[in-house]
Amino acid sequence: MGFDEYERRPARPDAAPAAVAAEGTFGTFSQAFAARGRIGDRKRRLIIHAGTPKTGTTSLQRYLGAHQRSLAERGWWYPPWGDEQTPKHQWLARVLVGEDAPAFAEHAEAALRDMPEHAHTVIFSTEGIFNHWWDFTPKAKGFLRHLAGLFDSELCVWFRPPDEFAASLYVQFLTNPRIAGAPGNVYGRDLGFAEAMQDEWFRRHLDYLGFCREAQELFGQGRVKAFAYTGDTVRAFLERYRIDLPPGDAPRENLSVRRPGVEMMRIVNRYGLEDAERERVLGLVREIDGVIGERAERFRLRGAERALVARHAREGWDALRQSPFYEDESVPR
Repeated sequence: MGFDEYERRPARPDAAPAAVAAEGTFGTFSQAFAARGRIGDRKRRLIIHAGTPKTGTTSLQRYLGAHQRSLAERGWWYPPWGDEQTPKHQWLARVLVGEDAPAFAEHAEAALRDMPEHAHTVIFSTEGIFNHWWDFTPKAKGFLRHLAGLFDSELCVWFRPPDEFAASLYVQFLTNPRIAGAPGNVYGRDLGFAEAMQDEWFRRHLDYLGFCREAQELFGQGRVKAFAYTGDTVRAFLERYRIDLPPGDAPRENLSVRRPGVEMMRIVNRYGLEDAERERVLGLVREIDGVIGERAERFRLRGAERALVARHAREGWDALRQSPFYEDESVPR
């Protein structure tokens, strides 16, 4: 959607009451920042892309980062991402998990400090919003609601069928290091998939409909959009928001290790290696997995494992696709 179209778009119900509700838990941004939420007599648009992992999220982030200047020229502001290797706004999740209100305000204000005056839309992207949604306290979610209330905000998220996503999430959590005090008991552990599914925190990530409902409570009616991942999120995002840039050939990023890599990581996770040692070994596992290549099958759930996921997630997945949250990504809006 270009700027002219955005100006002509009918105003949506304001989220100001939700922002006011966040007062007292968060306080206020500076007046200068609050003013950045408006362009003329309208609110600027804010799009928060919440992931999920393994739905082309990194490809989209790399695309938006690589085209930051071209986007800005067209009125789309993709804020700087600090020292992250991937151009994503992971600070959002980090400070929300830490319930750090001053850091949240500081990062948010810095993100818009160099935004050109003609910018009509701000885009934040981090899968950490979805990944850590169940780690955010109500107070921390109030920070996010306060930010969203200053803009004409929308949260968008892409989902895969639950069995595919659960397999990818399991592999990701096997390769992640253990984190002291982290919720759940899956990171960096020697666990089979069925054992991981016994962990409530892990299973919550399959509650797509629950996530959308809770996000709607925060952002407001009609401000949460869910899409089924179809293989090219870069193209889908550009078409959905009518961003006038060619999608190009977006490379697939962050491919999961295959089944041999999963088996090796379970062995590695038995020994409680220090972070530096573990990072070195993980690199070797990825190298070995790459050498084996297509001789080995990718990690996919088998019969009993798929049935286990279906028992917990199939009904919600079907309901989501019949819900007002769900939009056909092939139809631009």
